[in-house]
Amino acid sequence: MKELLILQSGTEPPPPAFAKRVIAKELSQRLIAPGGLLSLIRCFIESYEIDTGFEWRKIDMICRIIAARHGCSTEIEYLTNICSQLHEILSLNNTHYLAAAVACILSLHDKFPQAHPVVSLIKEVFQAFDYNYLTTNFNLPGTVILAPQEVEQRLNVLHACVCTTKLDWPVQLLVPNLYMIYTIGTKCTKNDDLKIKSRVIVLKCLEKLSKDKLYEMVKLFLFGKDQPGTAGIVAEEYDAGVALKSVADCGDYAKEESVIYFMELFKNATDDALVTNIFSIALKLLINLKDKRHKKGNKEILLSEDDPVLMDEVDQQYAVILQLLSEISTSPKIVQSLKTNPMIVSDFIEYVILKQNSDRDDECITIALVLLNTILTNSDKIDAKFTNLIPVLRRMGENDSSLNSILCKEALSLLSLETPQKKDTPCEKAISDIFDELLPVRAHGIIELTKLIDTGDAETISKKHYIFCIFQEQLKDTDSYIYLSAVNGLASLCTHCTEDVLHILCKEFLQELNPADRSTQTSERINRDAELRMKIGDVIVKVTKRLGEMAIVHKTILLNTMLCAVSDPDPLIRTSALSNLAEIALVLHYRIGSIIYEVLYCIWSIIETDKAIECRRAAVMVISSLIKGLGKDTLVQLKDNLLPIYRTLKNLYRDNNEDTTVRLHAQIALEELNDIVNQFLFPELKMEKQIFVLDEPQDVFK
Repeated sequence: MKELLILQSGTEPPPPAFAKRVIAKELSQRLIAPGGLLSLIRCFIESYEIDTGFEWRKIDMICRIIAARHGCSTEIEYLTNICSQLHEILSLNNTHYLAAAVACILSLHDKFPQAHPVVSLIKEVFQAFDYNYLTTNFNLPGTVILAPQEVEQRLNVLHACVCTTKLDWPVQLLVPNLYMIYTIGTKCTKNDDLKIKSRVIVLKCLEKLSKDKLYEMVKLFLFGKDQPGTAGIVAEEYDAGVALKSVADCGDYAKEESVIYFMELFKNATDDALVTNIFSIALKLLINLKDKRHKKGNKEILLSEDDPVLMDEVDQQYAVILQLLSEISTSPKIVQSLKTNPMIVSDFIEYVILKQNSDRDDECITIALVLLNTILTNSDKIDAKFTNLIPVLRRMGENDSSLNSILCKEALSLLSLETPQKKDTPCEKAISDIFDELLPVRAHGIIELTKLIDTGDAETISKKHYIFCIFQEQLKDTDSYIYLSAVNGLASLCTHCTEDVLHILCKEFLQELNPADRSTQTSERINRDAELRMKIGDVIVKVTKRLGEMAIVHKTILLNTMLCAVSDPDPLIRTSALSNLAEIALVLHYRIGSIIYEVLYCIWSIIETDKAIECRRAAVMVISSLIKGLGKDTLVQLKDNLLPIYRTLKNLYRDNNEDTTVRLHAQIALEELNDIVNQFLFPELKMEKQIFVLDEPQDVFK
C-alpha cells in the first residue's frame, strides 16, 4: 500500500489519469480488506519515531480518507467494515495507533452521527466508565465488570483522545466517565502510569466544563453519589491493578481518600481559570453546607453524656470542604490569583458578612475577613460594594471578646483610606517571600520574619496571629530547613502568643511514628526525624528560659510533654526528654508541686528497666540536678522517697560493672545530698555580738 500511495502522489512527472484511477481503485479495495486500515495508518506513521510527537497532517489525511466511502458497498456496509477495523486497532497498546484510531472515530462521528455502526462504536469507546451504563448492564453483585487489563486498555484509549491537543474532541462524551475515572485514581497506589493518565483525563475534561457543570462535578468527586446502602460499582486495587466490581452495598463513600486525591489534582492543575473556578466553587459549597447545618439545628443538646456524638452526612461534607480550603487557600496558585483578580471572592465575602449571623466566631466569617483584608491590601481601588460592609464591621469590632475583632478593625482601617497604597515594608516583603515557589526564598522569608519579631517591629507584632498561622502552615513542609526555620519563628513568638506557641511546639515534639510507618521507614529517615524532634525539644527549653518567671503558669503542659516523651520508643528522644526535664525544672526553680513524685517514679523506672545507657545517664543526672536545686528543701519535698533514692544512688556508685558516667552522676548526687544533710544537722552558728556606741536603737517593729 505504501508504494501505491507513492505512485499516486507523484508530481515529477505526474502519473496518467488512467493510472490514478487504477491505483485509487486498488487502494480502496485494500482499505476495506481485513487489516487494510491498520496498513494505511502504518504507511503514514512509520516515518517518525515516538519521541518526535504526532504528525497531525498525516492523521488528518487518514481521517479524510476513511470519511469518504470506498468500494461498491453501501454506506452501512462500508461503515460496519471500517468500525470493525477500528475496534481491532483500539485493542493494540500503541500510542500512535490509538491516537489515529480515536481521530478516525471522531471524524466518522462528525460526518455520520446517526449511522448505527458509528453510534455503537462511540458508545463502546466513550461509555467505557459510564456509571449509569455499567450499573444498568452489569447488576450482578460480586462479579468483576472490568478486569485490571481492561481498565488499563480503556484508559489508554481515553487518554489518547484527550492528549491529542489538536483534536477537537467533544467533552460531553467523556463527562459521564469522569466519576469512575476519578474513583480509579483514588484507589490506584501501585501503578503510577495509570494514576497519571487518569489524572490527565480528569483535568483535561474539567478545563472544558462550564462553571455550573464544574460545580456539580466537584461536588460529585468530593461527596460521591447519594446512594447509601444500594447496589453499585466500586473500584478495588489488586496486585495486577485496579478492577471495577459490582457490589450489593456500596457502603460509605471514602471522603478522606477523595479529598486527598482532589488536592493532588489541584496541585497538578495548570489552567488558571480552572484553579480560580475550583476555589470559588469550594467557597460556594462552604456557604451551602453552612446553611444546611444551620437549618438542621443542634440535635446534640438532646443527647445524654454517655451517648456518642456522631457526625451526619452534612457535618462530614462540611469537614471535607474545610479541609480542602485549608490546603488550597495557601497554595501559590490561589495567592497569585487573588493578587491578579481579588474580586473573584467578593460575592462570598459580601454574603457571609452581611447575611450571616456575624456575632458568632465561626469559620466562614473568619475566612471572609481574611480574604477581605487580602483584597483591600493588594487593591489600588476599593470596590463600592465593600463600603456596605462598614456598619457590620464596626459592630463586630466593638466586641473585644470576639476573635474576629482584630480582623474587623484592620478591615475598617483599610476601608477608611480613600486611596490605599501598597507599602513595601520589611514585614510585607518577608511574608511575600514565604509564599514564593523557590525553597531558598521561602526559607529567607521565614528567617527575616523571625528577625523582625526579635527586634520588636511594630507592624510584625500587630500581625502576630496571622504570622503564627503562617509559621504553623510551614511546619507541614517536608524540607528540614524550612521546618526548623518555622520552629525558630514560633519560638520568637512565644512572648506574644505564649499558649498557642507552646501547644504547637509540644505537639510537634510528641509526634511519634506509627509502628506500621516505622517498619517502612529507613534507618536514616528515622534518625533524621529523631534529630528534628530533639531540636524542637531544645527550642521548647529556649522558650521556657525566655518566659522566665512566667513559665510557672505553663508548667503543666511543659512537664507533661516531657514525661510523655520519656516513654517514646526511640532512646534518643527519651534522653532528650530527660535532659529537657532537668532544664525546665531549673527554670521553674523546682516549684513543680506534687508532679515531683511522678518525675521521681519516671526516673526510677528508667534506672531500673531501661536498657539504653544514654537514658540511664540522663535519669541519674536529673536526680542530681533535683537534689542540687532543691537544696535544704530536699528533706521536706522528697520526704519518704529520700531513703529509696539514697539507696539507689549508693548501689549505682558501688557497682563496679556500672557505666562510669552513671557512677559519676551518682557520686555527684550523693555528695550534694551529704552536704544538705550536714547543713541540716550541723548548721553554722554565727558568732556575732552587737556593739553600740551610744544608746541601743529602738526597734519600731516590735
